[in-house]
Amino acid sequence: MCNASFFNAIAKEKIMAQFTQPKTAKVTEVKPEDLPEEVRESVLAARDMLRSFGRMETSSVFLCGKAAAEIKALSPDQKDFARNCKNWLNISRRSAENAASVYANLGTFQERLLPLGLRQTVLYALAKAEPEQVEALLERCEAGAKLTVAQVNRVVKGDSVKSDTVSDSVGGLTSMRAVAALQFQELSKSFLSNLEEIAVDTHLLLQSHHDGKRVEKGRAKDLLVQKARLARTHLDLVLYVPTLSSGQASTEVAFAAVAEGRWLELREGFVRLSVPEAWPEAAEVGTWLEELLPQFEWALGDKRAAKAKASALRAQKLAAEKLSAKAKAARKPRRAPSPKSATNKTREEKRAELAAFMERTMDDILESQR
Repeated sequence: MCNASFFNAIAKEKIMAQFTQPKTAKVTEVKPEDLPEEVRESVLAARDMLRSFGRMETSSVFLCGKAAAEIKALSPDQKDFARNCKNWLNISRRSAENAASVYANLGTFQERLLPLGLRQTVLYALAKAEPEQVEALLERCEAGAKLTVAQVNRVVKGDSVKSDTVSDSVGGLTSMRAVAALQFQELSKSFLSNLEEIAVDTHLLLQSHHDGKRVEKGRAKDLLVQKARLARTHLDLVLYVPTLSSGQASTEVAFAAVAEGRWLELREGFVRLSVPEAWPEAAEVGTWLEELLPQFEWALGDKRAAKAKASALRAQKLAAEKLSAKAKAARKPRRAPSPKSATNKTREEKRAELAAFMERTMDDILESQR
């Protein structure tokens, strides 16, 4: 009896398992010769890499990302894309899309990322960052700091990475690089924020120039001079390195430029913009600012430049609406006194006249009786 009960229990568990255990989709690996020619090379390379490591490494993320991007281009919809990723790479659609994002957004940093061996989740988060944010985070990582998903997400949101991520016990060039990475992170954030304000102000000032009027030179100076000084200081900290002047007994410090081309041209523009006496005549300010604006937008990058232009357009629209409302209020006529008010006023006057007449009449009567 005991044996029968035991075997009955086992049979019952097997039957219940058929209904309770989730059914997994059957993966049919496509043979190399059956793969589309457009994706065959990248799919096979990614497949071999995944088999070697058994999980996503930095190199395999880029290989899978390239293959996923090519697969998506061939897939008519998300359903086919998911099925092809599963059959050809044995990865989910979500993993494929994350890898494709890494390949598309971090491709220029691939050579620097490969030696770091970052986890795939860190790469996925890093793919959402702006290029300057990626640069700052990579410099910290190359200096020996540990990079986590939480740190990357904070930077993407605009926050700063905590300075205690690098231990003070680490000295030498590694520590110096970590400090430089922190400095550049804060510097680039401040520079871009200030430059975006300069671009917005320039757009607003040029509105009158585009309307055929002069740009108000005094107002332009009030808006731009101090911000240009800050931007020039930002660039000086990045573009120049202090060195001792040549000569055995020289004690002077000279500054050597580490970059050429458009960055130095941008700095020269800020130098002139930051000195009120160096500004052109009032009639030429509009043309001058129009020449400087493309340099500002180049330094901001396409995305931030578009954001600055949109902010200026919103400000112009708001100012126009306020001006229109003010003009409308000025044109609105004052309400004339209502006929009822005029009638009441006339009645009051008549009553006063009648009272005065009666008072005079009574005086006359009393006078005649005396």
